[in-house]
Amino acid sequence: MALSDKFGSLFRDLNTIVRCIGAPKKYYRLKDIPSTYNQDCLITLHMSVDAMKTARFQKAWAIGGELFPNKAKPMWRTYTCCWAAEQALRVEGDFVECGVNLGGLSRTIVDYVDFNNVDKDFYLFDTYRGLDPALSIKGEEALLAHHNSIYYDCYEEAKANFKDFPRCKLVRGSVPESLEQVKIDKVAYLSIDMNCTVPEVAALRYFWPKLSPGAIVVLDDYAWVPHHLQKKGIDEFMAETGVAVLSMPTGQGLIVKPQM
Repeated sequence: MALSDKFGSLFRDLNTIVRCIGAPKKYYRLKDIPSTYNQDCLITLHMSVDAMKTARFQKAWAIGGELFPNKAKPMWRTYTCCWAAEQALRVEGDFVECGVNLGGLSRTIVDYVDFNNVDKDFYLFDTYRGLDPALSIKGEEALLAHHNSIYYDCYEEAKANFKDFPRCKLVRGSVPESLEQVKIDKVAYLSIDMNCTVPEVAALRYFWPKLSPGAIVVLDDYAWVPHHLQKKGIDEFMAETGVAVLSMPTGQGLIVKPQM
């Protein structure tokens, strides 16, 4: 394709977006935008999504992708976690997820990396009944109400989802108190997705000294505007460590524990 044709195609795509955004609300249909990916509040026009089309990822996603609340389909976010978990296989320590619910992220991961053939434990911390109101701070009232309108007591369902993975260990309770229920010496992969500031910052602070060099942390809510208080709290803690968070277009934040 000639360069002029490529620019022409790009301008046509941009024109479609402008027309969609500038149109009256009744004509505003994001699905009309030509894209390679269009879900979970992320639209890409020309970015490759080949990694998410592989048979390996699709097989894992077919199971885990059905476990997200409210019929959400965060495929790119889930792929990011799968990538991070695979890198963490080379790092000393166990896997930890704080904020599990039915296990959409972690259930996809264990299939993707064939966790039954991995010499690590996977600790899954959650209340398994939604957000703990006692840990919500001023400014998070709307988030608390929203999330607790879709969460329910799902502990037994979550246990069933991981019944074929004996090294996946569900730990029920509110973070940070529940973190003391198990002994974890070193961590290679840490996922934090609890939708409120206090437990997220507490979990990051608790596990930071346990993270091995090269360990990867995925912050699910970091770059989402409604979760700006979480970002503020995390940024304040990370400033103490001198390590920066990579803000991603998926809404996630990514941290790699450096050699100290």
